[in-house]
Amino acid sequence: MKKILILLKKSSNYGDYNQTNNNKGTSKAGLYNSARLISQALEEITDVKTFLEPCIDGNDVDNKLFKYKPDYCIVEAIWVTPTKLKELQLLHPKVHFIVRAHSKIPFLAMEGIAIGWMKEYLSIPNVEISFNNKKTSHDLNSIGIYNAYLPNIYEKIVDEYNLFNKISNYFNTNKENKDIYNIGCFGAIRPLKNQLNQAVAAIKFGYDTDSSINFYVNSGRQEQAGENVLKNMRALFDNTRHNLVEVGWLERDEFLKLLSTMDISMQVSLTETFNIVAADSVLMEVPLVISSEIDWLRTGISDPNDVDSMVAQIKNAWKYKKHFIKQNLVDLKTSNKLALREWIKYLDLK
Repeated sequence: MKKILILLKKSSNYGDYNQTNNNKGTSKAGLYNSARLISQALEEITDVKTFLEPCIDGNDVDNKLFKYKPDYCIVEAIWVTPTKLKELQLLHPKVHFIVRAHSKIPFLAMEGIAIGWMKEYLSIPNVEISFNNKKTSHDLNSIGIYNAYLPNIYEKIVDEYNLFNKISNYFNTNKENKDIYNIGCFGAIRPLKNQLNQAVAAIKFGYDTDSSINFYVNSGRQEQAGENVLKNMRALFDNTRHNLVEVGWLERDEFLKLLSTMDISMQVSLTETFNIVAADSVLMEVPLVISSEIDWLRTGISDPNDVDSMVAQIKNAWKYKKHFIKQNLVDLKTSNKLALREWIKYLDLK
């Protein structure tokens, strides 16, 4: 049996981790949820034992390595310095280290150490980097920053969707508009998440349908000039019939419960690798409007720089709600299957 240790930085920009149930309970951190889902998927389907732990710093990584003696150590995100990783490799020469990045190149551009550290990692024996996005992995491999592609795995989706339902749902439409729509645009507020543009689209949809919009955001997480985005959104909704509903960063069960009350979920980002909020929306059967950056979905795709494009997809998501929900479930199941295949191949599992 192979042992895999998955490590995250505690109290990082990705949020804090609740340490209930041996660190495998709910978490405020999207990165933690990503790692947790991979840990669970590998244990359920393959002959491995996984351990998921938050670490205070690089020295704490050493403690965890001595404790678990893994075959693989996966460091989620770029936070262990190359100097420390070189020391760890000398102390644990039999461990295969993988630093797993969760960002596309535009997002990496805002992390000043990212490219330099990755190139240093590659000079250390038995250390590899990986990306959870196939295009980013390909692009950096093509210029000599060699890496593996290790995508996200989400929760098991058991819904079955036959051809008859797929055809019939094209004609199963919502013919009536509502007086009030709840539109969720959840996740950390950042410029590249494109929340302000999506808010404009939501308001325009409200005017087009003569309805009021409750536009939900997670105001408790503002990153990389996110406070300016939130300030502009507050001004946008001021003195209109529409409402900006600011929600704190919720525990996972609470968040999913709130998400299930949305009429539409929007994730029309300028850059994405996977997007757990989109997967959560699929799980809670909420129709999605997205950008092509979320490449595992095929419905609701709009131009993140075109408000009219977003409005058109909001209208489609409402009108063809059942089709959107069912197709998204199919796409998420397919994504999970393909992702697990990549992990099994990489780790040489049966």
